[in-house]
Amino acid sequence: MQSRLESDINLKSELLNSEMFRKDLIQLLSEQPRSVSSLARELGLKRGDVEDDLRHAIRSARAASHRVAILPAQVPRLRLHVQRG
Repeated sequence: MQSRLESDINLKSELLNSEMFRKDLIQLLSEQPRSVSSLARELGLKRGDVEDDLRHAIRSARAASHRVAILPAQVPRLRLHVQRG
């Protein structure tokens, strides 16, 4: 069983890691737009976990006066080729 001090240290460590992770998310997204799903695949995480961190990263970016643009998802165009005859 963990002592109160060990528990506090672990909690602070998790918080620091999540803050660093959010900064990494901001850096990744500043290079090129990405979907939440592609970020999750690339980072080996669950989509829901990335969504939560992304919400915080967006707030952090705006607080640091970064411009944030959220683009709507794009559906790939379906191209059909019909041959007659």
